[in-house]
Amino acid sequence: MYEIIFNSIVLIISIVASGHFFSKIVLRDLNNFSISYYGVLGIVFLSLLSFIINLFAPLNENISNFIYIFLILSLFTVQVKNKQQIIKFLKKILPIIFLNIFLVSYSNYYDPDGAWYHLPFSRLIHDYKIILGSVSLHPMFGSHSILQYLAALFHNSIIGPNGVLYVNSLIGSFFLVFFYENYLKEKKHLLKIFLFMVLSLFFIEMNRISEYGNDTPAHLFFILTI
Repeated sequence: MYEIIFNSIVLIISIVASGHFFSKIVLRDLNNFSISYYGVLGIVFLSLLSFIINLFAPLNENISNFIYIFLILSLFTVQVKNKQQIIKFLKKILPIIFLNIFLVSYSNYYDPDGAWYHLPFSRLIHDYKIILGSVSLHPMFGSHSILQYLAALFHNSIIGPNGVLYVNSLIGSFFLVFFYENYLKEKKHLLKIFLFMVLSLFFIEMNRISEYGNDTPAHLFFILTI
């Protein structure tokens, strides 16, 4: 349990830091958004970054360590700089930390697709840059998604190899909080009904991380696009 708590805190801070960096530095957006927004944006940014890096190099621990150290330092030197801001920031991420711990604690990643092709492919791109025709090595490699690149990037010296197990739970946590926050502040009736349906769908069909695979995160991003 202590490992889950520690890993959740480190990964959530890293993802929020990446979303903040992408928003402020790359998109040049000076507006302040919610932690859940930066989390969703951070997942997108890290997924694209990991895929691009793997075109040229394996997603090993050295690369992952450098990215996470850089992003966390950028957050705590630019946006969260003093004790009061750090405490305020930690309070904001607490709901996502607790939600992620709850989802991970009641999940079973290895049944059935995790051990079949999610984990082997994440290990493959952790050890090598993109191998053209890797589906010839194992036909199920043709069923992977960009989330496996993100999972490989979660494997660093601090978290260890278990970092690859947190991708779906973090996506579920950030999206649930994001949709809930937008539901509370939404004024348009049609969008409020839509968000209520999305939240209902989450609690009915998306409450078990073991069943996420690559499909449920894709559904969440599709809903976000709408």
